[in-house]
Order: sequence, then C-alpha cells, then structure tokens
Amino acid sequence: MAQKKQTAKAAKAAKASEAAAPVYPLGEIIQQAEALMGVKPEVLAGAFHSMSGASLTVQEARKQVQQFLNRKVK
Repeated sequence: MAQKKQTAKAAKAAKASEAAAPVYPLGEIIQQAEALMGVKPEVLAGAFHSMSGASLTVQEARKQVQQFLNRKVK
C-alpha cells in the first residue's frame, strides 16, 4: 500500500515538473542548439523541418532530436 502511494506521488511530481518547464520558441532553441544539446543548429533544423512556429520545452526538443538522430536512413 505504501509503495502505491509513493508511486502515485512520484507520478504527480513528474507531471508537476513537466508543467512547470518553460516553453521556448523553436527559433530560440535552434540558436542555442550547441549549448543545450551539443549538436549544430543544422541538426535541429532537420529534426524540426515540419514544425514551423512551434514552441517546445527543452526536454521535448531533446526527445525530438534523439528520434531524428536515431532514425534509419532508407
């Protein structure tokens, strides 16, 4: 029973930290690509080519970049 409560608290804390994460315009994230993710801005331009004018958290941007870098080439 105590373990369920701890799991529920951890899930709530994760949601709260996600909701509190600041959202940045895509252009600003691309400008700071090397500092935030260690990749060149061109990589982010490729990862976000279909997302013009979007706003993301840094965590969402990192996830999108990792998916882009791990994508198989046809």
